Amino acid sequence: MTMIGLHNDQTIQVPGISLSRIWRHALRPVLARFNKLLTDTIVTMEFWADRARQRRQLAQFGDSQLADIGRSHCDALQESSKPFWKK
Repeated sequence: MTMIGLHNDQTIQVPGISLSRIWRHALRPVLARFNKLLTDTIVTMEFWADRARQRRQLAQFGDSQLADIGRSHCDALQESSKPFWKK
């Protein structure tokens, strides 16, 4: 019989279920999904921060720098005015 501890030192007895089985079938998959969601969120936020930085830098380019990359001042203004979440 498995004993599960609670916050106030009480225990719940669960007949026929081991803690390792609970971990394997219930908690581990939930934590794995949460970990993936958290990781994906962090990666997305880093990508957005990088995109916002690039757009701020593009807005500061002069005409000669823009010509070097094949863009006009109008192109740079249009791109740099986009919100960070838009492609």
